[in-house]
Amino acid sequence: MKDIIDVYDNKAEDFFEKFISCDVKTDNIFKEVFEKNEKVIDIGAGSGRDMHRLKELGIDIYGTEPSKGLRDLLIERFPDFEKKIFPYALPFEKSQFDLFFDGVLLSAVIFHIKEEELEDAIISIKSILKKKGKVVLSISEGERCLDEQSKDKYGRYFSKFSADKYIRLFQKNGFSLKKIWNQIDSMGRKDINWKVLFLSLEE
Repeated sequence: MKDIIDVYDNKAEDFFEKFISCDVKTDNIFKEVFEKNEKVIDIGAGSGRDMHRLKELGIDIYGTEPSKGLRDLLIERFPDFEKKIFPYALPFEKSQFDLFFDGVLLSAVIFHIKEEELEDAIISIKSILKKKGKVVLSISEGERCLDEQSKDKYGRYFSKFSADKYIRLFQKNGFSLKKIWNQIDSMGRKDINWKVLFLSLEE
């Protein structure tokens, strides 16, 4: 993950504005999955856009953002999150947290994790969830302009795994699939669509 963290640190302001301005239609999903006062963590919080929306919906929201540049801008925009945003990157250890969560949000994050770290990332997500804990994750499907190392023009790695691949890996680690939503791209890219997956920890 270090390569992508460096990308975001080097262009933090550009990415922050790009992320915060996205009109992602997720309120209906958040309302359906998460209940008021539940403790939820947004892994890879970026601009804090989703943290802010979840707070408005009455969620006890926390976040992780390993890019110091993005994290500093997030705190500047949303000072109330200063004590609730952590610098951790997936995969992480349960020992980094003092609490368990009712839910995890991974918005446009999991496809940045390379195959050799992916199962460890899922296990680390599982380690911070309460029994019956919920995971909401979004992945893109479609054509991106990637080089031979599966990196875009900024140097960000993107996995080419399908939604089914992620579903199988989560199921292997004790999760069950509850629902899938299909969404158009919020930036208007016609070649990219999104799937939002809702999974629940059954073990």
